[in-house]
Order: sequence, then C-alpha cells, then structure tokens
Amino acid sequence: DIDHFDHDYLHLFVWDRENQCMVGAYRLGLVDQLLAKYGVEGLYSRTLFNYDQRFLDQMGKSIEMGRSVIAEQYQKSMSALLLLWKGIATFVHQHPEYTHLFGPVSISNDYSHTARQLLAQSMTLHHYDNDCAEYVTPSNPLPETNLNWNTSMLTALGDLQLLSRVIARIDEGKGVPVLLRQYLRL
Repeated sequence: DIDHFDHDYLHLFVWDRENQCMVGAYRLGLVDQLLAKYGVEGLYSRTLFNYDQRFLDQMGKSIEMGRSVIAEQYQKSMSALLLLWKGIATFVHQHPEYTHLFGPVSISNDYSHTARQLLAQSMTLHHYDNDCAEYVTPSNPLPETNLNWNTSMLTALGDLQLLSRVIARIDEGKGVPVLLRQYLRL
C-alpha cells in the first residue's frame, strides 16, 4: 500500500529475479532532509508518537525506518530479512554521516490484549530507554489494564525464547513477532 509519505522516503527492496517478484521492502527517511522540507510533521513516526526537537537532537543525524514488509512466501526464511538489513547496512556505510536508526514496530491486533500487555511490560522492563522515553509518548497508548504481572516472572522473560513460548501459550502459535525478536537481537 502507498501513503503520502512514500514520495519523500527512500525505498529499499529485495527482488527475486528467478520468480520475478518482490521479496521484501523497507522505507528509509533521511530525517535531516525531511525536517528541512516539512518540519517534524514530515516524519511518519510522528503520526504514531508525540515527540519534539529534543528527541531528534538526541538522535542526531538519523534515518527513520519503517513500513517493512516481507512477502508471505518468503516469511519462513530469514534470508529475506537478512538481505534487507544488508541493504540498510550498505546504505549506512555509504552515508556514514547517519549515525542512528529509529522507527516504530507494530504489534498486530491479531494478538490478544493479554499478550500485547505482556509484550509491552516485558519490553518496558528489559529494553526501556529512559533517555529517549523522556521525549516520546505514544499517540494511541495501549489501554490500561488491571493485569499486574509478577515482577520475578517478568524478569525471567528477559529471555526472548521463553517470552515467545509464553506468548504462544496465550495466543496459540504466535510468539514474539519476528521483526521485534530480530531487532532485539541487534
């Protein structure tokens, strides 16, 4: 699908020559150029999060990543995602002035409220960035819940494989979303 941000963003894609089809794609926004042209409203992530120049100053010269997609027939293989990341790494190598990557990761509504809450609380405990969080708030926060996860259980769920197994038991067969899992391994 296409949105109004596409025109001003770069698009990286992997093409399967043999089968003549797209394997996957990523959208890259050169933040300095987008800000110069449109201000903060020119960033896609600004539609999902509230932040201002302080956050962008903290990021420095950066690239906004997003809209990643891998065609269904290639989702079982890690090679598609690895090829996309290789392309991103090549771009960054060719443009070393860009020192940070940032962007949103969506959790599908196919996950139950309980699973999304557990994911959010686990991510907060194990991967929360206080420095960035000071300047960023979600436009549409996850609804509050009366679920209070046991702190020692959440501590144990720092192991992504264990967290994935627990999520799979809550939402049969789902686990931690692949892209989130891979980002956390970087």
